[in-house]
Formats: sequence, structure tokens, C-alpha cells
Amino acid sequence: MNLTTKKVESAEQTAHDALFDTSARISNKKREAMLDAAVLIFSRDGYDGGKTLEIAREAGVSEATLFKYFGSKHGLLSALSERIVDRIFRPYLLTALEQSGDDTSPEQAIASIMQNRIRIIKENLPLLQILLAEAPRNPVAFSGLLEQALPHIFTLADSFHETHMHKGVYRNLDPRLVSRTFLSLMLGCVALSSIMPEQFQFGTEASEAEMLADVFLNGVGNHI
Repeated sequence: MNLTTKKVESAEQTAHDALFDTSARISNKKREAMLDAAVLIFSRDGYDGGKTLEIAREAGVSEATLFKYFGSKHGLLSALSERIVDRIFRPYLLTALEQSGDDTSPEQAIASIMQNRIRIIKENLPLLQILLAEAPRNPVAFSGLLEQALPHIFTLADSFHETHMHKGVYRNLDPRLVSRTFLSLMLGCVALSSIMPEQFQFGTEASEAEMLADVFLNGVGNHI
């Protein structure tokens, strides 16, 4: 093989790789557009009321293309469960104490975590609405999330809270109860402030997070 032939083959391979990368990016962009459209339609009309044809139109593709990517409406819902893990629960899990120095108080550290997680929940509220509405009715579509991802994520969250018990920051409680309480405070905050903002918003995100952290760490009882 002479030098010219090698150069030609190298150029052809480079062109092929570039074409493949471009095709993959376009394919991923289409997939994300269809998932975005599904979030919009399902959160508005529900899974049963949402039409795949309308989702395809919203995404700017044909219904045949939608089925090519996801196989069925059920497959589309399953793909959304993966997005829920990627956009809500994995970021939620990241132990936000990495942003705080050694001199950061537990109150400041927990408030920082809560502020970050509340923002994540608010940004992905339509996804969360789909999970809460459809997971009990379509457990098969969410099986990967409910049977694998979430148990693993909450086991790690339990470990995070258990570490704080060992440090003396928390009382000695069931770590899963603490994890549920921690998440419930944030979900309740977002849900109520979204439904009735005039009744349930208390200042800025930062000040709300500080108040929630205070309630989480110190409770509401008047300890004398």
C-alpha cells in the first residue's frame, strides 16, 4: 500500500467518523425533542389522554419516527422514567456538602443541599407530575426506576444521613425515615408553592431553604 492510498483511506475514515458523529447527534436531538414533547403532552393531558400523533407533531417528526425510536407509547413512557432518574434523582443524590468548607455549619450545609434540590425539582416539575400520576398505574413502564434505580439511590441517601447521625448532627433515627422526611419537605414546598404561591412562598429560594433546614434539623417543638 503506497502513501497516497493510505492518505485516501485515512481521509475516508475521517469523513466516515464525522458523518457518524453528525448522524448520532441528529438522532439524539430528535430523541430528546420527542421526549420533551411527551413531557409536555403527558403532564398536560395525562398518559391516557396524550396522543402519540400529537407528541410527534409537537416534536416536529412523523408518528412513524416516534415509533421507530420508542416502539410504542408504553416505550415512550419507559424512556421518560430514565429521564426522571437522570434529571431528578441522580442530581438529588449528589452530596452537596462538597460545596461547603470545613467551617460550614450543619444548618448552612443542609440549607445549601435543600436550595439546590428544590431548584432541580422546580425545573423538572412536569416530569415529577408524570411519575406521581403514572407510576402507580403503569408499574411495568417504571419498573427499572422503581425496582432498581430508586432503591439504589435511596440506599445511598440513607448512608448520607446515617453519616450525619454518627457525627452527632442528627438524632439516632431510622435512616430511611430521615431520607423520606428530607425529600418530603422539599416536594411539599415545591408542590404547595406551585399550586398556591400567594399562601406558601416565604421569601427567596435561599431563605426558604434556610427555614426548611431549620425545621428539618431542629423540628417545630419548643425544647425547653
